[in-house]
Amino acid sequence: MGDNRCMGAGKRASAVLPWALSALAACGGTAAPPLDPGLSAHEVAARRVLTILESRHVDGHRLDPPRARRATELLLARLDPGGRCTDRTSELLRAYGGRARVALRSGDASLAQSMSRECSGASIDGDAARTQMFQALAGSFDPHSTYLPPERAEDRRKGREVGPGGNVRGRIVEHVGRRIAHVVLPTFYLRAGGRSAGRDLAHVVGALATRGAEVLVLDLRGNGGGVMAEASEVLAVLAGDAALGHSAGADGAVTPFPRGRRRRAWAGPLVVWVDEGTASAAELVAAALQDQGHALVVGGRTQGKGTVQSQIWLASPLGARVAAVQVTTARMYRVDGRGLQQEGVRPDVVLRLAELPTERERPGALPWKRIELREADAIDRPVDEATLEGLRKAARGLEGDAAVWTLALRWADTTR
Repeated sequence: MGDNRCMGAGKRASAVLPWALSALAACGGTAAPPLDPGLSAHEVAARRVLTILESRHVDGHRLDPPRARRATELLLARLDPGGRCTDRTSELLRAYGGRARVALRSGDASLAQSMSRECSGASIDGDAARTQMFQALAGSFDPHSTYLPPERAEDRRKGREVGPGGNVRGRIVEHVGRRIAHVVLPTFYLRAGGRSAGRDLAHVVGALATRGAEVLVLDLRGNGGGVMAEASEVLAVLAGDAALGHSAGADGAVTPFPRGRRRRAWAGPLVVWVDEGTASAAELVAAALQDQGHALVVGGRTQGKGTVQSQIWLASPLGARVAAVQVTTARMYRVDGRGLQQEGVRPDVVLRLAELPTERERPGALPWKRIELREADAIDRPVDEATLEGLRKAARGLEGDAAVWTLALRWADTTR
């Protein structure tokens, strides 16, 4: 995922309900507007969660009746995992729909508790019910927005979910008597001790270059993104001062992503291998390399997850454990202004791969958009369509690794 994380103040304490939230520590240090001191702690929590979603979400949605209905549908699905009430969904929406908007604004747990008893037969306490309500509310804005109760928010604060997965790894592949550098980048990470995707990639690529590799295959299959700042550094390692693209938030302001500061470690032929599991920051890097003529992209059409999430923390001056809201705060755009959301990156050469669910199939996924730029970065395709068609023909009848190695060597010959 594309992630920007920010943290508010707050100390641990188990004696105070985590719902007693009275101050908002948001990205940039913006404080939430003061609320009526006569409100209950639960209502304060509900209003702060809603304020974050309404004010920070990239599309600026509001909790109108259609959104309240969508939140109610999601809440029913969460509280009825066995599907016991599936055939009664319409009836239950009519029964609960009128109360849902009020309950979501007030943090009244009785709505979710009634749903749970009626559909699953299970009783849940007020805190668990409110967590389900807030998560359904966030999900009604888009599938990547959610509410994080204190324990999950604390995991994020400690970095347990930042850049999960392994580190960069590489090897030399011998194919028809020639040498190919195969580098797997599983995620964009920033770890304790100075480890990062950009730094590790530069080290691995540099080592493989000294071993006589003719072409580099960057394997981004299954890379779901991660720390956005590392996308710029990865691009710099592979393409020097190339542009990464743009972001645009709720205010519509378009901001170019910063250029990476790492030195270029590879200047030879480059192939980027993607699939439906390639998402977010990984898609942005693949698109930047493709659009500016630095790489041939092969594999399957990517996920189409072109949004950035920020974690906005709720804090209590009383020392309660801190909850947070993960909200989609920006969209990502290619260097020429085309959106990545739902569209993804279409490979230059399509290969047969296992099909995975994509963003286009997610209920409630944000639509595709394009932005108009005053001066877009130059798009300079390195080869013409006839040459690309020749490469596509070379891949016909081939599957898996053999197809990629064959294409990589053909690409190396083309770019000499």
